Amino acid sequence: MFKLPFGKDGLFDCSSPETGIYVLNFSSGSQNQVTTSFLEAFLDALDKVERENKTGVLVFTSSNPKFFSNGFDLDHVGSHPKIMEEAMFPLLERLLTFPLPTIALINGHAYGAGVFIAMASDYRIQNSSRGFLCLPEVDMGLRIPPPIAMMIQHKMSGSQAYRTAVLEGKRMKGEETLKLGIVDALGGRPECIALINERNLVSKSESGVYGVLKEDAHKNILAGFKAGLQHKPRM
Repeated sequence: MFKLPFGKDGLFDCSSPETGIYVLNFSSGSQNQVTTSFLEAFLDALDKVERENKTGVLVFTSSNPKFFSNGFDLDHVGSHPKIMEEAMFPLLERLLTFPLPTIALINGHAYGAGVFIAMASDYRIQNSSRGFLCLPEVDMGLRIPPPIAMMIQHKMSGSQAYRTAVLEGKRMKGEETLKLGIVDALGGRPECIALINERNLVSKSESGVYGVLKEDAHKNILAGFKAGLQHKPRM
């Protein structure tokens, strides 16, 4: 469907393996570390998907079989202190209100900011045999911004999941994240397609209210993002 290069060697590559299913593969360096250019390109890719497809399902995943995303590039963050407000918050806000169902296909390691992005999707599928999901901020002495912490708590099924993921910073394989309700299924692209078909997700956006219903469900989280946003409105 389209290719969207960014930065030195980054790329968002969108394809449609089946009618109504759009797969957005991303690559950014050797570990898919999160930078401002990555977040801005992700937003641009979402805009392009929506302009070209009013209904269907969006799956986003990594082109790297080892890393979904190894979190923020800390050197980059050091020189871009407003990356949360100016780039991360807008992307999470966009995903939380995206008018098509979204699925994060977590095919490899997901740490920190990579988990933030995955948690903003409607559904999550994790590789059953490769990779950990981990929020290491508690061991790094870093605070998760309050609206992101609220989003994570909202998306996790219970207090035990939030405690294990956030307050313990535990590295979790697929079996544990599934047990805790953090992900909806284990596997790869075939299991992702199966989930889409089983839940009839392709048709869910046809009535035109899917994004509105998501916005209603996440209104408190979105208010937190808006309070910290210091970016120009997207046209």
